Amino acid sequence: MVQFIKRPGRFPIGGFVLFLIIGSLTCSSPDTEISDEELRSYVEFLASDELEGRMVGTSGCTRAEQYIAGEFKDIGLKPLPGEEDFFIDFTLYRRGYEEEKTSLEIRIGDERIEAHPGIDFRPFPFSSSGIKKANLVFAGYGISAPEYDYDDYKGLEVTDKFVLVLRHEPAEGPTEDYFEGSAYTDHSLFTKKAENAYLHGAAGMLLTTDPASGRGAEDLRLTETYSLSPYGFGPYSQEKPILAAHISQDFAAKIIEQTGFSLDEIQKALDSGLKPTELILKDAVVELQIERLKEAIPLSAHNLGGIIEGNHPQLKNEWILLGAHHDHIGSFTGEGDTIYNGADDNASGVSGILALARSLSGERASLQRSVVFITFGAEEVGLLGSRALVNMQFIPQRVKYMINLDMIGRNPDKPVQVITEGNAVDLRGIVESANEQSGLKLRFSNSKRSSDSDHYTFGKLGIPFLFFFTGVHEDYHGTEDHAEKLYYYRMKRILDLVREVILLLGSGLEF
Repeated sequence: MVQFIKRPGRFPIGGFVLFLIIGSLTCSSPDTEISDEELRSYVEFLASDELEGRMVGTSGCTRAEQYIAGEFKDIGLKPLPGEEDFFIDFTLYRRGYEEEKTSLEIRIGDERIEAHPGIDFRPFPFSSSGIKKANLVFAGYGISAPEYDYDDYKGLEVTDKFVLVLRHEPAEGPTEDYFEGSAYTDHSLFTKKAENAYLHGAAGMLLTTDPASGRGAEDLRLTETYSLSPYGFGPYSQEKPILAAHISQDFAAKIIEQTGFSLDEIQKALDSGLKPTELILKDAVVELQIERLKEAIPLSAHNLGGIIEGNHPQLKNEWILLGAHHDHIGSFTGEGDTIYNGADDNASGVSGILALARSLSGERASLQRSVVFITFGAEEVGLLGSRALVNMQFIPQRVKYMINLDMIGRNPDKPVQVITEGNAVDLRGIVESANEQSGLKLRFSNSKRSSDSDHYTFGKLGIPFLFFFTGVHEDYHGTEDHAEKLYYYRMKRILDLVREVILLLGSGLEF
């Protein structure tokens, strides 16, 4: 391997010299190659039923963390400076709900239908607190997507009213790429639907799972909220200025039956072009109250971190931080499959961390900058693991580049999404040059996106980042996100690309 040192000025991305460097860096030995079998082995353990969905604070999450630490040790990583081992501890504060003040009631004419928290409904963790009584309007999938010439709210008057929306997004459309075909877009996210309802003036949102997504056991546990501070759940709160709750299909059916249609019939009609304005919920009034507990309960949580130190006496203090979150959303009681295994979200990203740590440990001689490998806890409850990490004052000062892997295992027919925010650094050019070896189809976006994964924590501090992501799909945050559904050979290709990017960034050159 050729070693490089830091040089003044910017490096000419895409030039002949960079081509030569890539050629030198990609002459890897068999010991440093990543295999799809290796990735499958990591994912199958992390997404196994035994880990019960890896919810932060549970024994399943602890087992995942112990496994990652064991792999870091076997690979030969060192703990981060100042740490005795690979566990980087932080404290979460958990707050639940006052059940007597968390209620939902629907009145349809003279009929009163009461919902039971934890059975018929649950507040979304991003819901505001308070009480509101208002009329209910059906708003289809709750989506406004001008890029697809689609708007469920067109012609609807929802100001100061509740909207009832279906989960996910339309299944059919006028073109093959309508809503990305089989791959769900950001419009399917709960937070996106709530934000859209708020932007249209709605007082609240009720969401039910669309029948096409299945009729299995429904997880309506009262979801607790988390913070890094016991005093208010302030600056990093997920709360949106709207009341929002997930209701069961059975409860939604009681509301819908007044129209003379079933949920199945309504979804089929929507997917065939029915407009929400054509489905009127007469005299339906919602009263929703959500109240969180005042006292927060402390909870121990962990990030896992290891480092390969660079060889240059100064540049080794500049870190390339490679991250992926290891937590997921747990499990619940009921019939059928009740475990959120989280194979793609995000055992896929963690498997990439472990495979790259092993591969790059065989490339130590070529690294001038240090490479830090982090798996974050508590991502699913508000990016709290990455936020806790950057609260360690020396971390932001040392991180030169951040690379985030979150959901890299699905949608093989779609381009790999590469989200980047690099200020003056041409990270896109680096990826494109490195991709000459991998030949992957890439789709770039120069956006921090919303606060949807751990790269956001670093991006808002001005740290250049790359986020590799293969897109949302029908099993996102569902119980069918299983290990056998991942495309391991394509994951290997993605990680080969990330490996070359790290070797370039770690070479000591200024880009």
